[in-house]
Amino acid sequence: MENYAKKKIMKICLIGLGNIGFRHLQSILKLKEISKIDVIDIKYDLIIKNKIDYLNKNKSKINFYKSYIELRKKYDFCIISTNSDVRFNSLKNFYRYSYAKYLILEKFLFLKIKHYKDCEKFVLDNKIQAWINCPRRTYKVYKQISQDIKNKSKLSIQCYGNKWNMASNCIHYIDLFSYFLKSHNFKYDLSGLHKKLYKSNKKNFIEYKGTIIASQAENPNNSITLKDKNSYNTFKMIIEYDDKKILIEETKENINVISSDFKRLNKSYDLEKQSNLTNIYIKNILTNGTCELPKLRDSINLHSDLFKNFYYFYKITFHNKNFKVT
Repeated sequence: MENYAKKKIMKICLIGLGNIGFRHLQSILKLKEISKIDVIDIKYDLIIKNKIDYLNKNKSKINFYKSYIELRKKYDFCIISTNSDVRFNSLKNFYRYSYAKYLILEKFLFLKIKHYKDCEKFVLDNKIQAWINCPRRTYKVYKQISQDIKNKSKLSIQCYGNKWNMASNCIHYIDLFSYFLKSHNFKYDLSGLHKKLYKSNKKNFIEYKGTIIASQAENPNNSITLKDKNSYNTFKMIIEYDDKKILIEETKENINVISSDFKRLNKSYDLEKQSNLTNIYIKNILTNGTCELPKLRDSINLHSDLFKNFYYFYKITFHNKNFKVT
């Protein structure tokens, strides 16, 4: 484990500078111990240049590269925030030319079933400690709810909204469900999905609408239902356990507790943005060897099981194997 308190310089590599990558970069710059941040994105364009120039103002910490061969031989930390279709290759390419003991990967992890097992083996063989960026379990409001759920007999969660990119983002709420239950083994029911494809906000990727249900394999009474339908306006979540019911509304700025039988909850929480979180995860990992994000070995099971269900639904329904969710 690194001694963060004594470490005067730190080198971090960020792979992929899309929207979420930019938020990671904003957060990394808040670490005082940073010496250099190397960013690699093969799709270098004016938008990326402007992002780098904006953040590099009055700083000289950020270097931009288009090729892995240009990278340093070793980093303290690596974050891979590329699209899911190239993420596994990004992982292999980075470790071909460089190394970092600590790694954070973005969701949705991969688009090939084979890559999930390959990634597990690769990380183990190369002695890498890895986490997946499913951050809701680190939010204050959900940590408080988790403490109250402990040892309760039944848990039911409903998430519903319109155009919330359900195929891509449902893993965040399934991870939260997993965090509440301390379980990673779920069965999925995709019979409520529309037999129609919808465009993602990312080019060449697709989305689903309709209903997804996941239930705990060892106790099917515990379940989460996720819905994306045109009839819903704002995104809401209902969490029910034993005699308690909590209604939550997530906006771009806040998490509002609209009603709750759990009296210790506040009425409103600031949405804990990625630009204020990544630096905390990095500092905790370098100080304590871990952070509150899900570890790769746990999250990879959630991702792979969900992906397999998505993939086979897509293959059977649309007679196509090229399923792409970001």
